[in-house]
Amino acid sequence: MVEQKSAKHEDGKGVPPSADQKTVTFVLPPDLSDGNYRFRIPTGAIARAGGGATTANSDIQGPGVFIFAGDADRDRSINISDFATLAANFNTTGIYSQGDFNYSGTIEIGDFSILASKFNTTLVFARPSTARLGFTAAASFGRTPIERGDDDLLEILGLRS
Repeated sequence: MVEQKSAKHEDGKGVPPSADQKTVTFVLPPDLSDGNYRFRIPTGAIARAGGGATTANSDIQGPGVFIFAGDADRDRSINISDFATLAANFNTTGIYSQGDFNYSGTIEIGDFSILASKFNTTLVFARPSTARLGFTAAASFGRTPIERGDDDLLEILGLRS
């Protein structure tokens, strides 16, 4: 089962853009579990002040869209590098990339507990589903549409023999 959460501004009317109207920042709930994520902006969810809402879903996904509590350097592995970051900043104020894995504002024993419970573990990349591989990649790879499964695609791209 996939848990769905919505981003809402405190007035309940949506997420406001930046002052220059070019950036929207979504604050994710701190209780998201470890894993690979796809964030979807549904059709019609974004509109200009004068109208003209989006006409299709927009998905944000890929190798950089994941949650892995304890992974300070975001390399998908919780290892000695993450421990060194936490140790260097222990008992100071800081942010996630400095070892504040529980978002308390201070790097402390709770953050060490999160890291220790997952030490020497790795979060694997999400494998693309076969359904998403039915695109035509003529501009990048030649004139043959890619309509095969994951293993065949890896062989075509020379990543597996």
